[in-house]
Amino acid sequence: MKQESQIDIMIHVVAVALVMSLVGIALLAFVHSFSLSKKLKTQTPISIQLNAEYNKDSLKTLSEWLKAKTHISPESVQLVTKEVALSEMKNDPDLKINLTADENPFFDVLLFQFKTGPKPSNAINEIQEYLKTQSIVTQPMQLLDVNPSADQSIQNASNVLIFTTLILTLLAFLIIGYLVKMYILSKDSLIRLMFNLGTPIEKIIKPYIRISVIHGLASAFLSIVFVGLSLLVFFYLSPWIYNLLELKNFMLVMLVLLIIGPTLHAIVVRRHINILLNQ
Repeated sequence: MKQESQIDIMIHVVAVALVMSLVGIALLAFVHSFSLSKKLKTQTPISIQLNAEYNKDSLKTLSEWLKAKTHISPESVQLVTKEVALSEMKNDPDLKINLTADENPFFDVLLFQFKTGPKPSNAINEIQEYLKTQSIVTQPMQLLDVNPSADQSIQNASNVLIFTTLILTLLAFLIIGYLVKMYILSKDSLIRLMFNLGTPIEKIIKPYIRISVIHGLASAFLSIVFVGLSLLVFFYLSPWIYNLLELKNFMLVMLVLLIIGPTLHAIVVRRHINILLNQ
């Protein structure tokens, strides 16, 4: 019996952890959807195309001027040569580019990014006006704003993800409810005996809540492991996802799972014992 009980507990913990891990993944995606649009707007490099021949001192002056701007991230200012651009294109098997260095059609470009937050129009105008005075610039910078339809798509995805999170949380509640109900029914005679002997209901419930909280914490920790393993699989299949993941959001989801696990268990145990005793 003891071995069967241990197996039942293991099945309970693993079953709840699997559902909670789905809750965690959906919640993690939902939380990240808020910052996705902002990242697309602020972390997309802005390029300044340079002349085929330019003075190195002029390049240094332009770079230092950009780094000094308060709305530009200084570490993002970097030069990408045409040789690097051609090499990157050649490494892409889908493009099938086979050009020599003499046939290189690219130009050197200076890249930079705005700091997180809305792009100030006055700063943008200032940069554009300054670039017009620089002889080494062939093509002024192009602001790559996210298409409104992309913003709407992200918003729609957020709505779907929050709905999915709520559905999965309800599913987790139902599964926990069923498993706890089976456990409470197995203790039916003992619980009724204690109640008939005059034991206060809170004293009857307390040890079962303590056990359920332990099971809930075990399920929560295991669900966090499952979420972590899922992320590793995602990173392996699509490495670019790593750049979207924020540690603070992952920590937030971990905290939510650690709260949901034992809380749902405690609520369900109290509810089923009250139902059993017609309270």
